[in-house]
Amino acid sequence: MSDSLGAPVEVALEAHDLLGESPFWDAADQALVWVDIYGRRIHRLHPATGAVRSLAMPDRVATAIPRARGGMLVALSRSLHMLDEAGGLGAPFFTLDAGETGIRFNDARTDRHGRLWIGTMNEDGDAPTGALYRIDADLSVSSVEHGIAISNGIGFSPDGTRFYFADTPERIIRAYDLDDADGRIANRHDLITIDGDSAYPDGSTVDADGFIWNAQWEGSRVVRYSPDGHIDRVIELPVSRPTCCVFGGEALGTLYVTSACMELSGATLRAQPLAGSLFRIETGTTGIACSRFAG
Repeated sequence: MSDSLGAPVEVALEAHDLLGESPFWDAADQALVWVDIYGRRIHRLHPATGAVRSLAMPDRVATAIPRARGGMLVALSRSLHMLDEAGGLGAPFFTLDAGETGIRFNDARTDRHGRLWIGTMNEDGDAPTGALYRIDADLSVSSVEHGIAISNGIGFSPDGTRFYFADTPERIIRAYDLDDADGRIANRHDLITIDGDSAYPDGSTVDADGFIWNAQWEGSRVVRYSPDGHIDRVIELPVSRPTCCVFGGEALGTLYVTSACMELSGATLRAQPLAGSLFRIETGTTGIACSRFAG
């Protein structure tokens, strides 16, 4: 299988993640880190050797972001923790309000200053009871957006002046003005509307030219959009539920795409034996380096 420009879609790791998510390219280690939310595992792949390690978590795990000082910041279902280099999970430093039933953490990204942006979602339905948070280097937590059903599509323009975000059921990717210095967002507007079929916006990444790459749940594709919201390129995938994407590799030219196999029927799984696997595409495009969490 190949994309609209002929680049082959390859299997980076054949797996059966229930809900693969939150890929992060750790340049210092030349490794890809991602999670299986419902499989409760953190994965780390070194593409140069093919070595892969998985670490079991005690709860659903939404993201695992390497830290500048070593170890990782880990978001479990409802709490944020530090994971040391030996795999020990520390006590939570932030926990969602106990009164917010049915809410869990979902999509997350760090900006170029190493601040973590992480959203929540409503697992009990599409009621907009989720929120978006920013975690600064001093571990202070700011709530920056409300009224969200499923947080997704977090991304940043190369110059740090725009922030991208999607509430999946609305099928809209929005853009905000971003104050690069203090992380405030303002002037929200609809940038991309996904219509005409069953696809929904899931996780995103942004390349060095400012184009937005979005994995589309039930769309069997990753789509590259121009900064003004027009479709530039479509990459068809052999699975219906791609979940997120990130650029990695030595030159940041490889697009890695996670996927899910959860809740697929037996017939669908037979038709999609690679559902839940990790894919890679040599795009001819350069991505933006992921920043380790600064705290």
